[in-house]
Amino acid sequence: MNWRIFGRTARLESPIVEKERLMSTHFALSQKLSSRELFGGRLEHSGIREHVSPNTNERTRCLTDGRNYLWVDITEDGLVEGQSRYGMNAPVKILSAIAETFDTRIFSEYEPEFWGFDTQEARGMGRCYGEDCR
Repeated sequence: MNWRIFGRTARLESPIVEKERLMSTHFALSQKLSSRELFGGRLEHSGIREHVSPNTNERTRCLTDGRNYLWVDITEDGLVEGQSRYGMNAPVKILSAIAETFDTRIFSEYEPEFWGFDTQEARGMGRCYGEDCR
């Protein structure tokens, strides 16, 4: 573990500390979407484009509106597996553009539909619907 300087303060840098410090929210689409479609340019009319960084690769890509970022996980088959936002990032514009452009609903991990349930009550009782229960 190393100490890292942040302005006038120093914090212990470790994978556990960094992971706890990093807030995230994960999202799922209500229907299947290929990464080729998602990154094919259809979001540009909404001001959304791909952001390429050292962390992007064929299985992890990133969308941005110029200020906020949404990371996209991709399956081996090229389908969008999920999306994530990190830190104080607020990708509402990106998520709205995806939902509108591809006529899909997007659920956060705080909603029962993300986990395959139709209601919060069903989630608590362990009942799910759809093809799979996450």
